[in-house]
Amino acid sequence: MMRFPIHSILLVLSCLTSTLLAAPRPNVIFVFSDDQRFDSLAMTGDPVTQTPNLDQLAQEGVFFNNAFITSPICGPSRANIFTGQWERRNRIGFTHMSNNFVSREAFANSFLMQLKQAGYSTAFVGKHHTKIVDRANTPLRQNIDFAYFGEGHLGFHLAKKGKAFFNLKKQSQIEGLFEATEAYLRPGNEFDYFFENADLSVKEQLKRRDPAKPFVAWINFNLPHQASLGGMGSRPGDPKFYSTLYEDEKSRIVLPAEKLGLPTDVITVEEMEPYYRLTGKRLLDTKLKTARAVYGIDDFIGSLRKLLVELGEDSNTIIVFCSDNGLLYGEHGIGGKTMLYEESAHVPMMIYSPFLPKNQTGRRLDALVVGQDIPATDFGSVRAEGSSRLSGEKPAAPAGRQAR
Repeated sequence: MMRFPIHSILLVLSCLTSTLLAAPRPNVIFVFSDDQRFDSLAMTGDPVTQTPNLDQLAQEGVFFNNAFITSPICGPSRANIFTGQWERRNRIGFTHMSNNFVSREAFANSFLMQLKQAGYSTAFVGKHHTKIVDRANTPLRQNIDFAYFGEGHLGFHLAKKGKAFFNLKKQSQIEGLFEATEAYLRPGNEFDYFFENADLSVKEQLKRRDPAKPFVAWINFNLPHQASLGGMGSRPGDPKFYSTLYEDEKSRIVLPAEKLGLPTDVITVEEMEPYYRLTGKRLLDTKLKTARAVYGIDDFIGSLRKLLVELGEDSNTIIVFCSDNGLLYGEHGIGGKTMLYEESAHVPMMIYSPFLPKNQTGRRLDALVVGQDIPATDFGSVRAEGSSRLSGEKPAAPAGRQAR
């Protein structure tokens, strides 16, 4: 299949690169959601969910209409973006060959480590779904400056995941991960409690940000994944919208007409994850909770941008937003993901840069892009030398270049 980045992308990226040549090296924040479909935003047609901050981020940046994930399921998708490689190259899939371990070489060539080598302070926050070299994720813990994560599904309340998150004041997932992000980004002693109360198992991997360095932070949610919807809004400290928002708009939520069930030699309903076998009221309730989770992620984006203004970093910080994959709610007779239907592989992706000229912002580009293009674009945006092991392409690649 040929990929044809259109001329508008060439113009956007050339403007960005030329502006960067005269600027300090920019910060990069990559916000990654989980199981969030392309059509989950107000700007992409969701009839209920309000996403004013993401919509504004796209309006002030660039939105990609045709962003797809080549391995649409959590672990392989995240490994593809972490390593910048196709699944056949990093071998992080569901086979016995890799056992789902990122190799030492692939980790060393990841965009986080390459930017660390280029002098960046690095942070990895939230969900982690692929082992790095060994079961303890030793290279991640030893090399990333601020490695604050939980393995697998985090749940709606982070403390239920384990002692790594016991130092948080806010236990709802999105708000807790914002607290952790702010603890990393904000200088001073306001977040001393966060570092001082960190469990001994993670304390050594939580270094304060060096304000003299540019920073790169990868923020990973486990929402709106259905494994983290349970318990939403059930505790007194949870923001109220998690239990009340859109309650009077449920009738506008769109449910698929198809019934679950494919030929049994393809997949049986029993083989689907239980939390994806949804019909009727259970499906409606799940989509309502999903809408609330997406609103929470949108609120995170708004809070993040306000924080960057307070820190004086807003004019030097690039923000990338994407999801690891989409989700099927029963379309085509399937619940879940993995299969290469559009609902499963099509994701919302946008890039905001304060360096883009005003006449290049607010564009919705139709070029085909994939998750592996994100690390390649990050390298180009910060003028760091990317690894030859990357499979993705910076969108400014020559038109007509074949995907590898």
